[in-house]
Amino acid sequence: MRRKFVSLTLALMFVVLAGLTACQAAPTTPPSPTPTPRTGTIVLAPAQGKAAAALTVSGTGFLSDEKVRVEIGFDQYTRVALAKAETGGVVVADKDGKFALKSFIPMTGAAPGVYTVEATGDKGTKATASLEITK
Repeated sequence: MRRKFVSLTLALMFVVLAGLTACQAAPTTPPSPTPTPRTGTIVLAPAQGKAAAALTVSGTGFLSDEKVRVEIGFDQYTRVALAKAETGGVVVADKDGKFALKSFIPMTGAAPGVYTVEATGDKGTKATASLEITK
């Protein structure tokens, strides 16, 4: 009986070791590094104003021909694109990574306060600026 137990134990150890060796021998692919997001810059002119007032958003530091969506977030549910619908709601950066967007301060959700304007490029560049809406 003891001999049978030793034989079963050795057989079990062999199976476990063979399984561990097979797992260790499998080639692994190292994880690809997460790209560092690019940071651009946007400047609002003016940086404060009433709803419906003219607003220019100038951007730099974007990639050449990057499509940039410029939005103002009034709350976690309401975001308004500042580019015209005819352009798909985006503006395209030039070969130097710059853009100028002429728009208006939206009236939707425009209670007085400070809001964040976000510019997000389709190639990963992001920028933010604050806009104060006054009475």
